[in-house]
Amino acid sequence: MKKTLFAAAAVLFFTAGTAFGLDAAGLIAKIKAKDAKMESEFKDIKIVMESKMTSEGMEMSNTMQIVMKGKKKRSEISMMGMKTIVINDGKDIWMIGAQQGKRKLNDESEAGGNQSAFDWVEDLRAEGAKVTEADVNGKKCYALEGKGKQGNEGKWFVDKTSLSLLKYEGKVKGNMVVIVNSDFKKIKGEFEMPYKMESTMDGKPLMISVVKSVEFNKGVDDGIFNIDSVKQEDLGKMDMEMMMKMMKKK
Repeated sequence: MKKTLFAAAAVLFFTAGTAFGLDAAGLIAKIKAKDAKMESEFKDIKIVMESKMTSEGMEMSNTMQIVMKGKKKRSEISMMGMKTIVINDGKDIWMIGAQQGKRKLNDESEAGGNQSAFDWVEDLRAEGAKVTEADVNGKKCYALEGKGKQGNEGKWFVDKTSLSLLKYEGKVKGNMVVIVNSDFKKIKGEFEMPYKMESTMDGKPLMISVVKSVEFNKGVDDGIFNIDSVKQEDLGKMDMEMMMKMMKKK
């Protein structure tokens, strides 16, 4: 169960062939340029999502919150009374949880990849990748096949028009994870994001997330990106009553 929970958390908080006139390096450059434009428009972004996760025959609900400010990011998952937090302070990346304790990550992909709606391209290597064409839910897209910074192989499906990530396929801790983003909505001007994210692991349902709210330019305090600001009591503890209820439903 811990393995599945870790994969699910990692999921919220994760390339020189030439095809159709655009090689991997060129495509990545275009996506990064779009992200840079978005970063200049949105000084900070806060996203709140509600999710349902399936693990060992049990269905669990959780709340996710992602806060981004420039290159800094803080992701939180609250489930069964406990929190798991991943913080990228712009230099170092940390993961801390009520049961796992605190540990430093070499890269976000070490925690299963960085396939969020924003800045996912930072996990990609331009070297050795190839670009083909594909179709995801009726949308024409580029299929970018290559490796992440930690050497994990994956395939990223990018909308040809918006350059949004529509789908990801790749290995997470030895398991095949597929993430599909849908229900895209404009959040401001030309910028859009998916309001629904569905993921499977080894072909089995893992998690469905739905965006409940999006806020930007609210003046986020840099202090929330300091791992030392997270206290053990902030992480909560296992809600045993909730756990027993879920065990009975299994």
